[in-house]
Amino acid sequence: MVAAAPVVFVLLWSTGFIVARYGTRDAGPLTFLFLRMVIAAGVLWAIAVATNAPAISPTQVKWAMLTGLGMHAIYLGGVFIASDLGLPSGLSALIAGLHPVVTSVGALLLLSEKLRPRQWIGVGCGLGGVVAVVIDRLNAGVSGITAGAVVAMVVSVVGMSAGTLLQRSRGGTMPLLRGTAIQYVISAVVLGIGSVSVEHFEVRWTARFWWSLVWAVVVL
Repeated sequence: MVAAAPVVFVLLWSTGFIVARYGTRDAGPLTFLFLRMVIAAGVLWAIAVATNAPAISPTQVKWAMLTGLGMHAIYLGGVFIASDLGLPSGLSALIAGLHPVVTSVGALLLLSEKLRPRQWIGVGCGLGGVVAVVIDRLNAGVSGITAGAVVAMVVSVVGMSAGTLLQRSRGGTMPLLRGTAIQYVISAVVLGIGSVSVEHFEVRWTARFWWSLVWAVVVL
């Protein structure tokens, strides 16, 4: 069971790119994510209260907010915007796979962590693979690959890596339930402002939208 956990995690994580595709058909990407963050934050905080989960200090709240901006608002915002601009889900997932590469380089430069030779080989292979596939798709004329969509995905990867590095350096002792709930709250604030300003908070409350939203809250 434990050995299968990474495989299950990757499979569930990958469904996020499919949810992005379907969820943004009935609402703007920022609007969809705002609703997801609000509901998920409420659920996690309710569970934390019901289970008497450890409290979170003011300092931990600050770091939870900063990491939440990178790992949720910027990362997911970029993924959903790229999907809304037509970037294929498979290519979005592939570019998002650069996150470990960017994080490894960031840890080396900012946290003075060392990489073993085999890790450097992995970083190089990962980067080379993504570049090769993107170039191949561009040459093949695959639709949906626009500069805006690719930039959105690159920004999302940078945001996720920045949040990961912050959490690794400052948020190691943060209470899981309350800390994650606060990450969602600050993300909801940022995404909500974007939703109202850019998308005017327009939603078509279809069954497809509800299924996508429920999956995003419960599974992701």
